[in-house]
Amino acid sequence: ATMSRPTTGGVTVDPNRSLAADGLPRSTIFGLPTRGEASFKDEAWKAQQFCEKMRQMLSPYPVGRVVFSQVDISKVAWSASGVQCLFSIFRDYQVRVDRLRAFDCQLDDAALQSVAAWLAGMPALHLPSEMHLSHNRMTPTGFRAVVEAIESKWVQMLGQRLPVWLRVEGNPVDDRTICGLVAAGRAIFAASCKAPE
Repeated sequence: ATMSRPTTGGVTVDPNRSLAADGLPRSTIFGLPTRGEASFKDEAWKAQQFCEKMRQMLSPYPVGRVVFSQVDISKVAWSASGVQCLFSIFRDYQVRVDRLRAFDCQLDDAALQSVAAWLAGMPALHLPSEMHLSHNRMTPTGFRAVVEAIESKWVQMLGQRLPVWLRVEGNPVDDRTICGLVAAGRAIFAASCKAPE
């Protein structure tokens, strides 16, 4: 016999992992401390509630101990203050996130400053391997903040620097900005990223 997972608003949610008891039926946080996954898919006005649940679930673990394989906040309109809250929690707990999915969630430059501050505050070896920031409202200013935060970590690494797949299409970042990084040897174009699942 097979069991089907219930859907809520078109999002399939594992009932054993749902935060429904906390008023977040389409969101999850599980697998802590070393194989964590988090997903926020509820209404945008519940972002603060998700952040508080995140803080609560991180609090039993020592700072620097929690690793998320994936954090997915995509396709929900986040305010700059909501993003600042979430990434401040990640910064305070020195949370490592291997794959950040934050596409199509209306992130503006103020929100990206919070992401950059989180990156700048983490140990160099904890950089994400993937950051999906496409289809937001990132301008060259926000893009530069994120790139410079990544590069500040690369400077701290001895030996080969870890690549970060940064997906930024669908933002008001002009090609000249991106091509300038490529021409300077600071970035390369990649058609895809093969990530271990």
